[in-house]
Amino acid sequence: MGVGIQRPQLHREARQALFPHSKEAEAQHERVRIVGNKMFVNNVARKKFVNGRVVDIN
Repeated sequence: MGVGIQRPQLHREARQALFPHSKEAEAQHERVRIVGNKMFVNNVARKKFVNGRVVDIN
């Protein structure tokens, strides 16, 4: 039996909202990481999940 840490609700909602954007970037052969409520493309923060919507950081 393993013990896992559950992600906070905000992070789960952020990942769900950012996922389509990450797939678009990956299709263009970009390196994508989702950390917390931010999406990094090639180690640069590009999008953020705030108040239930995705916004550009730039």
